[in-house]
Amino acid sequence: MHGYDNDFFLWAQEQAELLRTGKLAEVDRSNLADEMDSLVASNANWARDFPGFSNIFCNGST
Repeated sequence: MHGYDNDFFLWAQEQAELLRTGKLAEVDRSNLADEMDSLVASNANWARDFPGFSNIFCNGST
């Protein structure tokens, strides 16, 4: 596994794969949660202004 501080891109890919395959015990929960918080904060204005944003993520539809 690649470390969060060593290779962010590979770390992110590995985290996504762990989530997809249901290997939740192996997920770097602390760093992943921090990155998700940062993503939400950096995109807050866009998310608020994007029509249907909540439907995409709540229903899985576009």
